[in-house]
Amino acid sequence: MKLLRNPGNEYLLDASIESLHAECVVWLSQLNFWNDELMFFNNLVAYKKNSEPSLVDDLVNIEDELVRFRTGVLTKTRAAVCAHEKLLDTLYHASSADESSGRHIHRILINEMVSLNNEVRRLRKTIFDQVGN
Repeated sequence: MKLLRNPGNEYLLDASIESLHAECVVWLSQLNFWNDELMFFNNLVAYKKNSEPSLVDDLVNIEDELVRFRTGVLTKTRAAVCAHEKLLDTLYHASSADESSGRHIHRILINEMVSLNNEVRRLRKTIFDQVGN
């Protein structure tokens, strides 16, 4: 069975450099929101860890995963998006430049953002399952 493609992704890859830039701005905003959200969850887990001694082992694992995700994955992705922004700026100002490399990187970043969104959802569910008890 053939997988269906997201038509929005295909459209954006054929879109102007300005459109790719606008999507990068949205990504940076999303990354900042996730960072703030995960800091909040980290504080919530720390509070719950102190008030529920029976859940300490599970909550320590979640806390470690939150820190790893925030300081590793989100930071790395934010740096990649910022570097891509610089490349888009260069492509925008150099009309003779080959845009294919920038579009290839954009495609990779689209997939990375979808993956990060799924991971943040999984983390939320894990936290809500533990803290909601």
